[in-house]
Amino acid sequence: MEELSFVRLILFDADNTVLDFDKSERCALRECLRRRGIPAGREQLLLYHRINDECWKRLERGEIERSALLTERFRTFFAAIGYDGDPAAMQKDYGEALSRKMYRMPYACSVLRNLARRYPLYLVTNGNTKTQHGRLDRNPVRRYFRQVFISEEIGADKPSPLFFDRVFEAIRKEGVEAEPGQAFLVGDSPTSDIAGARRYGICTCLYSPSGAGEISCGQDYTISDLRELWTLFGG
Repeated sequence: MEELSFVRLILFDADNTVLDFDKSERCALRECLRRRGIPAGREQLLLYHRINDECWKRLERGEIERSALLTERFRTFFAAIGYDGDPAAMQKDYGEALSRKMYRMPYACSVLRNLARRYPLYLVTNGNTKTQHGRLDRNPVRRYFRQVFISEEIGADKPSPLFFDRVFEAIRKEGVEAEPGQAFLVGDSPTSDIAGARRYGICTCLYSPSGAGEISCGQDYTISDLRELWTLFGG
């Protein structure tokens, strides 16, 4: 497509963009709750999901440190359900369970395979290093990315400019000469993905399978199906 002829590289968020984090979360959480004799029905899963989502938003706003977030979410969850347990032990158990879940979003492999023939692809994700590598290193999608940038590894979280500074510094070191204005980012989060990339001068595409036309966060493009990317780029 002519209007995207400026693009020299594509950045992808991981969770709920390439990887199906919601499904992975449900499966891992059920395992860990049942192991402790805690009910693992829809009510409990939704409660944890809301608590976890708010913790990550607090991280984006700079209100909590990553080292505290991972345990704090389970401390809050246990308090909400009246369970007297060790949140640190739960975090360890959950992290290990989550690292084994490698579910992908629909059409992720085929879309990445096609795009990788024409563009350098990079994965940019907030998350725990061990968990993200566990879900990615043996996953078929990994082969399509030149590098994977995990916030814990590079010492900065999306949406901070420092995160993108370090991403572009590493990309240039491998010989890919591209400025932020020549990059295209695909992500599902209006805050960590779209807002962070826009402030950095990156063209943005919001991936929203459940309601693409209903969210407006200043994104340049919106898709509800990853296959729309191949159409955008003239595939």
